[in-house]
Amino acid sequence: IYQIELELSNQELQTARNKAEKLSEKYTALYDFAPMAYMTLDRKGEIQELNLCASQIFDQSRSVLLGRSFRTLTHVDYRTEYDEFLKRISESDIKEVCELIVLTKNLQSSGNFIVEGIKSQNKEEYLIALLDISMQKTLETQLIEAKEKAEENNRLKSIFLSNMAHEIRTPMNAIVGFSGLLGQKDISSGKREEFIQHIHFAGKRLLRLMSDILDICKIESDKLSIVNEPCNINHLFDETLSQFDGRETKADIVLSLKKGLTDKESTIMTDGQRVSQVLTNLIENALKYTSEGTIEFGYSLTAGELQFYVRDSGIGISHKNQRQIFERFSQVKNGEISSHTGVGLGLSIAQGIVHTLKGRLWVVSDLGKGSTFYFTLPYIPVELAPVSQALDRMNDLSGITVLVVEDSQVNQFYFKTVLKRAKCNVLCANNGKQAVAQVTTDDRIDIVLMDINMPVMDGFEAAALIKQYNRDMPIIAQTGEALDSDSDDQRLNHFETIMFKPILEKEMLSLIDRYAIRRKKPD
Repeated sequence: IYQIELELSNQELQTARNKAEKLSEKYTALYDFAPMAYMTLDRKGEIQELNLCASQIFDQSRSVLLGRSFRTLTHVDYRTEYDEFLKRISESDIKEVCELIVLTKNLQSSGNFIVEGIKSQNKEEYLIALLDISMQKTLETQLIEAKEKAEENNRLKSIFLSNMAHEIRTPMNAIVGFSGLLGQKDISSGKREEFIQHIHFAGKRLLRLMSDILDICKIESDKLSIVNEPCNINHLFDETLSQFDGRETKADIVLSLKKGLTDKESTIMTDGQRVSQVLTNLIENALKYTSEGTIEFGYSLTAGELQFYVRDSGIGISHKNQRQIFERFSQVKNGEISSHTGVGLGLSIAQGIVHTLKGRLWVVSDLGKGSTFYFTLPYIPVELAPVSQALDRMNDLSGITVLVVEDSQVNQFYFKTVLKRAKCNVLCANNGKQAVAQVTTDDRIDIVLMDINMPVMDGFEAAALIKQYNRDMPIIAQTGEALDSDSDDQRLNHFETIMFKPILEKEMLSLIDRYAIRRKKPD
């Protein structure tokens, strides 16, 4: 009987042992392949045991990590915090939590972890769990940055709108005010001429503001149009100096220029209008921040590039703000210069144009010692064809019949006045449908000035129909809209070129001469 009881006892014991071993294997597998990192540390903080997830975090084998102090696996800036965490575990019987930066990927990188720890039942070991929160930290940082950026953009938007209202109302006050005074009968001819000059200057200031807003949108969408053609830099400089000499500039400032090449050598292939725009922006910026002294602009040929500069003796720019000034609306962000007028787009536009022209723009300055803005352009010399004959011809376009397609009666009157002064024959249409009818029934028409946005039939559809009837008919688009989408680019294929309102006399006559002169009837 005793033998039987002993055998039964051994069987039960073996069964229990087998059950315990299976249970141990089960929990070992659960521990080893758990998605969270677990470690067991001794009271010195050395690793006694760790699961597969923990070894994968450090990208080292368990045999290498066993016996190593976990302190050496934490970022050096967080080791004091780790020491305090381990001390709290040793003195407490409850779970302790801290956030550490832990070395990962074979100790070549790091990540953010929530670390939990508690003493084991035998009080001789610490059970540690690590939860990787690196992704959450990254998202949290991105959210904070996005929030700060949104708040900053909202602040800049408010300041921009406030400045915009000022920049619009100021020239409008001059236009409306002096226009009213022109109607007074007791105004002398001298005063009348002065009022007209003020109105003209205010109008150009408004136009510049609208152009800046459109240009910054085109630059940001990478749709800034560039027209490369022969441009004489020396002539451009002379025109720029003349432009500023004829404006209301500060009496205590001397404006001068320095040319680096002869007239023949200074003719290059580039977009002269855009170069002039950059130069004008930089000079106006210099005038804005120079109360007295000198402003010099010039250029030189250096290593196959033309290096331009605008140097002033103004207030200068601190080194910390020299990168910021090229950002949009930077004027309103910088406390040093927030008292000055403008909406803060000039330098950002200049940088965008120079970049599109394959050049560079930078500034050298010290606070209180003035500034020098530099920009470069590729030096591509070309020979400039004689222009005297064309200039004479622009004032006399006799024999050319122009169809003006425009729904605004005021604009029609302006176009007719300019064209008749140049001795053109002028016909008018109020919409695209009328224009198509006139072109198909009147063979006197040599060129069409086509508005885009009109009732009944717009300029796109009218131009397409005219080209179907006569593909050689020159059509010049004229519009006040910003045409920069791909669909507009395709529809503009029916036009020889485009003029954006407001359209100046010189621009209009030059384009008519270019595209309609071949249709002139012989004498």
